[in-house]
Amino acid sequence: MRNCVGAAVFAADDTPLVGVMLGTGQAGIVLAHGSGGDLCEWLPYASERAAAGYRVLAYDARPSLLGKDLDAEAAVEAIRRAGAQRVAIAGSSLGALAAIVAGASLWTPPDAIVSLSAPDSVGPMRGLEAATRLRAPVFFLAAEDDAPFSDAARSLYAEAPGPVASRLGLVVRRGPHAVDSVQWRTRYASQSRATCGA
Repeated sequence: MRNCVGAAVFAADDTPLVGVMLGTGQAGIVLAHGSGGDLCEWLPYASERAAAGYRVLAYDARPSLLGKDLDAEAAVEAIRRAGAQRVAIAGSSLGALAAIVAGASLWTPPDAIVSLSAPDSVGPMRGLEAATRLRAPVFFLAAEDDAPFSDAARSLYAEAPGPVASRLGLVVRRGPHAVDSVQWRTRYASQSRATCGA
């Protein structure tokens, strides 16, 4: 891959993480994988976005549930240090929950959040509580037949503050779970781009 560099990231608790950064754009995208996944699930999409002019960081989160939100925070800060002026974070399932919690916790929040099939809470990560503190536009996507994630998308959308224009909730009739729904880029790309300001 062209313009691909390894990225060493350290979470706030000094947990070392590994990532791959692609592209050189000033608009950055952080990609957080789901439970049991790794950064490789995002590489095709990361390559596509890098070719379109974005700086993209896909990273491997720690294997335990504790601290996945810290991993997402560290990744957002790392892509900013690498030169991204605006940053969106997209997460898949558990990674989407980490993105929401991180987005609510960061001193400088991401410029946009994309949540693909996030649960509303897992272990210590409380998405509904975090959603009330979000200060960035957010796009929630889940498939109706992907229970309980479709209900979680509705609940998270309802808790997110701000005008409806700054949040978009979309529960599609049928579809895959989480990162597999990156096929949404062809059907729902305009909504996502509007949310992310890209």
